[in-house]
Formats: sequence, C-alpha cells, structure tokens
Amino acid sequence: RHLTIPCEMCIRDSTWTVPAGWNITAGQNSNSITATAGTTGGNITVTPSNTCGNGTASTLTVVVTSLPAQPSAIVGDATPCAGSEEAYSVTQDAGTTYTWTFPSGWSQTSGTNTNSVTATTSGTSGNIVVTPSNGCGNGTAQTLTITPSLPATVDAGIDQTVNQSQPVTLNGTVSGGASSATWSGGLGTFTPNATTLNVTYTPDVTESDVTLYLTSDDPAGSCGTAIDSMHITIITGIAVNENSAISVYPNPASDELFINIPDADGKVFVTLVNSIGELVLSE
Repeated sequence: RHLTIPCEMCIRDSTWTVPAGWNITAGQNSNSITATAGTTGGNITVTPSNTCGNGTASTLTVVVTSLPAQPSAIVGDATPCAGSEEAYSVTQDAGTTYTWTFPSGWSQTSGTNTNSVTATTSGTSGNIVVTPSNGCGNGTAQTLTITPSLPATVDAGIDQTVNQSQPVTLNGTVSGGASSATWSGGLGTFTPNATTLNVTYTPDVTESDVTLYLTSDDPAGSCGTAIDSMHITIITGIAVNENSAISVYPNPASDELFINIPDADGKVFVTLVNSIGELVLSE
C-alpha cells in the first residue's frame, strides 16, 4: 500500500535570521532558538524547509530597548542648611523612571520615581544618588556629594532694668554655624567694642528705654545670619508727688540728696530706697 504524506507534515529544518548585530546562540534549524540581542531592531524570520523545498516564512518585528543612560548631573544645593527643604533634579529621559536615595536623616517630601524631587535635609553629610530604570532594568546611577551647613543661633540674654547712665553687662552667646556676632542699637557705647560677646553697654544720658540686637556672622554654606534682641529699661528718676508736703531734690540724684520736711510734731522717720528698690538710708 502506498501512502503519501503531505509535505507540511514532514518539515525537517527551520532556518532563522535575526537583525544585524544579533547572535543566535542555540536552536538554529529547529523550531526554537535563543539569541543575544544587538543594539538595533528589525525582523526575526523563520523559514521552514523539507525535501519538498522551502515553505512560507514567518516574521516577527522586534524593537530593541536599551538600559537607560546615566542621568545628567544632579542640579541642587550641595551645601544646604540643615533642616531646610531643598529641590534636586536631573534631565528627564523618555520612558525612564528614577529612584532617589539621600543621606541618613533626610526625608524625601515629593517626586517619587520622577526626575525632580524635594527633600528635608538633616545635618548629615553623604551622597544623593539617583538611579534610572526602564523595562530593561537599571542604568548607571548619578551621584551628588552633600555637605550640609549648620544654622547659626544667637542669644542676646535677658532683659534688664537699670538706673540712668548705669553700665549694663551684656552676655551674648553664639552656637551652631555661627562663630561671632555684633551688637547694635541704642545711642550709648559698647566697651570694649560691639563685636565682643561679653560687653558693657553704657546708655546715653538721653535714653529711657533701649533695645539692643545681637547679629551673628554669616555661616559657611547656605545658612543665613541669626539675630536676637534684649530690652533695657532705664529709670530716669522717681516721679514727684505734687500733693506731697515733702520735697526731694535734686531728682534724679547721684551723690547728694536734699529732703525738705515741713514742721511736724514728734519724730520723723525717713526710709530712702533707690530706683530699683534697694535700701539706701533708714533713720
């Protein structure tokens, strides 16, 4: 008995072609191959054949997607002030997402998987790293080295109350990123000078109240100056009671004071205190 088998039932070979730059690593002349992709796309074609000849080829068009390119240089402040919110960015490439990492203690506040982010800084130095990715995987990361600066702090001290022309001892302090500070305000004089933290201020004779300011130097990096103030209340004299029969002069007084007391029966007791309540005389 003679049997005829259709040609399509006896395919012996499958010949594969791949785009330029590709390399077939296994399976040529079979129904399944593996290949290393090149950098360009094109057509993958498989042509069946047997003793009858070649059959109709099948084609698959492929598009090659490469790993994303390394991002551009990171744009943003490399010496931010600790505690500030800062913005950082790279140029956007189509089809690419971005993963950001920051130094310890920093907190990313916006821009998840985007080319532009904001973050709240800490005082910790380190690297900001942005890694690009697409369907092929992760590309080469970009890095920016960060050295935060500390904000300046100043303290001008507590408010004080003094007599007229009485020198005032000031005790200013600085910390953080500040290394020095300068006093300002008032019409009086600073001794030895206004750039000394622990200084003596002598009010002008015309001053009754004065506010003094202590301003830090400008720290390195992005942090600005800091300023604090203190108030001096200057007592210029004791108010005269116009209805009193007793007269006191001069007012104010420093070395010598006269008290005029009208004639009175019996003894008169005098208690004298200064403008800040300290006992001066009692008899």
